[in-house]
Amino acid sequence: MDLSLAGWPEAVQAVRRGQFDLVVDLQGLFRSALLGWLSRASVRIGFAKGREASHWFYTRRVMVPDPLIHAVERYLLIPRALGAAPQTGALEFPLAADPAAELRLSQLLNSAGILPGTALVAVNAGARWPTKQWSPAAFAQVADRLQKEGIRVVVIGGAAEHHPGTAVLRHMVTSPMDLVGKTGIKDLIALLRRVRLVITNDSGPMHLAAALGTRVVALFGPTDPGRTGPYGPGHMVFHSGVSCSPCLSRRCANPKALECLTSISPEEVFRQALAMVRDSSQTGLKKVSVDHCGN
Repeated sequence: MDLSLAGWPEAVQAVRRGQFDLVVDLQGLFRSALLGWLSRASVRIGFAKGREASHWFYTRRVMVPDPLIHAVERYLLIPRALGAAPQTGALEFPLAADPAAELRLSQLLNSAGILPGTALVAVNAGARWPTKQWSPAAFAQVADRLQKEGIRVVVIGGAAEHHPGTAVLRHMVTSPMDLVGKTGIKDLIALLRRVRLVITNDSGPMHLAAALGTRVVALFGPTDPGRTGPYGPGHMVFHSGVSCSPCLSRRCANPKALECLTSISPEEVFRQALAMVRDSSQTGLKKVSVDHCGN
């Protein structure tokens, strides 16, 4: 549903036609809460301290006991408030495999000379905010080092992220597989099932990989990995120790531009990625605080 100004009238008509009894607002923004209110649903539930005064539009407000809990656990408070039983055991995120996408992926890998069983690492240099993007040159250094160790690298990214991915390719001296702008969501899911590791910024592909159980090396700058990092065991998060991070800002105010990301060393990321590809027995989410003075 398009919630832009252009798509707003159609969105309002759609929710009114639906004659909903219950609205659940997980986004917690003024526009999403207002849309729920305009639906005329008798029950509208969201977080008690939603952003942009969104909580004023709810009939039920859910308190978050700890503002620093992970987003997944925060969202689970809503179904519990509606009477769902608490989750027991590890969370699962079922994403169905698509046979056609799996076949397309196999054909792509075969055409690139990548045989079944080949160690494969995906690199995602894109992110929605520019302040979340580790430099393409740094990604390229890591990717080149991995390929020189006999590990094949595939560079991924949506069409909107075309520039960061192609910049990585330009900086590389080895030849990775280029899938930037060439995969739909089903193809991306198929690929993320296949790779052994994803090296990525804080982004959608990071969360998809974690949901699929694929291990992640994530680079965090302005955002908080404790709240929005890759969920589940077996991942590695690099997060700078600079005092202004996490700032949660789309614009960097640090005089040393993006110091939170530039202080993360490609050498350290390479060593960790190589170890994770070679050692499939590693478990447990880890966070690395990088000495930002020693880059």
